[in-house]
Amino acid sequence: MMMPPVAEEHHPVAVSYPGNISSDGDKVMFEAKSGRNGAWYDVAAFLSHGFTETKHPEVLVRFTWFGPEEDEWVDVCKCVRQRSLQCVTVMPGDLILCFKEGKEQALYFDAHVLQVQRRMHDIRGCRCRFLVCYDHDHSEELVPLSKVRRRSETDHMHQKAQKPHKMMDVNTDKVT
Repeated sequence: MMMPPVAEEHHPVAVSYPGNISSDGDKVMFEAKSGRNGAWYDVAAFLSHGFTETKHPEVLVRFTWFGPEEDEWVDVCKCVRQRSLQCVTVMPGDLILCFKEGKEQALYFDAHVLQVQRRMHDIRGCRCRFLVCYDHDHSEELVPLSKVRRRSETDHMHQKAQKPHKMMDVNTDKVT
């Protein structure tokens, strides 16, 4: 694998981990955009960090479900972001609002999540599917995240998962 040119040597990150733990104990997960195909993938580990010739901070990432041969250097500012946790917070048993399209109307109805099918996200976003049972007619449907809205009654259970996370403070002057 060809490494990008760098102005300074890359140094190993002290710990390789599947995310980061915020000051309040919540896990912060990241995703990174691959330069190979432009798709976003979950980050399994940050392996190293450094700077490009133009002094942009970059990190060497290992993508989830990929081996070391797929490790890739990515620009921190343009290609790394906190992973969307929206689909992760939808759990079996949750009461949600779900968009249902009928022959004559398309409306949001109360529904309960019966099953969650977690899938790897791609360039289009979340590919997870949710089996729901509509409360009004007891019909079941497999729906994408785009049709799911959280009910206010269940919001309090997910406030901790949804509260803003502190960004990592990176002092680029003191990289060792």
